Amino acid sequence: MGRGSGDCDYIRFFGEGHIFRKNYLHGTKKEEVGPAHVDGWQTYAVNPGEYAKDILIDGNILCGFFHQAMMLDGRTTADTASFSADTITISNNVFADAWNGIVSRGVRNLRIYHNTFIISTVGRPSCLGLMLGDGPGGAQTTASVKNNIFYHGMAFHATTRMAALISASLVEMEGNLLYSPARKYKEGFGNNVLNKDPLFVDPANPAGPDGKPFTADDGYGLLSDSPCINAGVRVEDTVGARDILGNSRPQGSGWDIGACEFGAGAPAR
Repeated sequence: MGRGSGDCDYIRFFGEGHIFRKNYLHGTKKEEVGPAHVDGWQTYAVNPGEYAKDILIDGNILCGFFHQAMMLDGRTTADTASFSADTITISNNVFADAWNGIVSRGVRNLRIYHNTFIISTVGRPSCLGLMLGDGPGGAQTTASVKNNIFYHGMAFHATTRMAALISASLVEMEGNLLYSPARKYKEGFGNNVLNKDPLFVDPANPAGPDGKPFTADDGYGLLSDSPCINAGVRVEDTVGARDILGNSRPQGSGWDIGACEFGAGAPAR
């Protein structure tokens, strides 16, 4: 990996109808990457015919060093009637130790539900959870962002721009938790939980003491007094019906925020 100077991504995708589920992507080390650029998932429309439509990325764990969890680039057609990147759903994933979470430019109908972003701040205190922007041809990302945890780093690139996108109804954002010990989030982002530690079991150890991902001891699980419990909003999409471990939602009086639902019958944490 360190011998290259370009991209060295885990997964690239094009076409339509693809489902990426229950993948455990890990092992990349910053000191071994060299000049290569590492993303978890990437799509783009540079060459003729490239597009991504009706894609589901659900219930995966990506940890270890990487630059972006997802790099999604779309563009409009010549008559701006259609988008090359359309209806991409990102749900129930855990992204740990990212420099940045999701960077999206020119994606229509991007749906980001119940993900846990554990952003690395080592040497990069301005790392981002989410950046939404324009693509070639003026393609503007439209997105629904619900019930995600943005932990450490900075949740959004240019918070004033994010507020403007929300005001313009290009981005629907509610039920998320935004927390960083290095900054305080101000009101103005709608119905979201601000400045409260999500209280993970062990955010530094996503796979948990047994070293096996997708098990009950995984470190991104919630402690019983977590402010994420019952604090989310209803997600009508079917991806909101189960969490990363397959537990049904909701377990309590409401949906939990993040990839892991805490509820009756859950193992003691």
